[in-house]
Amino acid sequence: MHLRPAILSILLTTVPTASAVADLKPFVLPWDDASPTITSLAGWQPTPAGAEGWVSVTPEGHFEVGGRRIRFLGVNIGAENIFRDRATAEKVAARLAKFGVNSVRFHHMEAPWIAHPLLDYTTGNSRTISPQRLDELHAFIAALKSHGIYSNINLLVSRAFKVADGFPPELAQLD
Repeated sequence: MHLRPAILSILLTTVPTASAVADLKPFVLPWDDASPTITSLAGWQPTPAGAEGWVSVTPEGHFEVGGRRIRFLGVNIGAENIFRDRATAEKVAARLAKFGVNSVRFHHMEAPWIAHPLLDYTTGNSRTISPQRLDELHAFIAALKSHGIYSNINLLVSRAFKVADGFPPELAQLD
């Protein structure tokens, strides 16, 4: 109970005043900044990804490429964020490389709840791939690869199977 006044006192003395807030300067990290700086890690990974061979696992359980250990620093990119025009894909890949990212996991690309998924559900089945989305996915993967970034493609994450795929009619009753 004796700590409450002390904690309250600390909180009240550390709350910034209106004038202190007005003196703050914006700290912005532009999403498309891939300029070479002292903090850029883009040159640390071999390009293109896979240039030194396949990723394999050592008997000790470590990943290696070309006989050298590799550690992955990865991010998830999901849903409609996967499907971008080529110029944007290139900018995103360059920015990720600058931060030292060397692995991207593509997730929920076939989700029926996104505006334009990889699968074209307007055909009535879940077996038709949208040519436009496939082209955008290929372009993004190519941009990532050119910057030394590996791709991890997750399939069947959010796929909405349909009766037209060959499943029994009871499938339509499931929610």
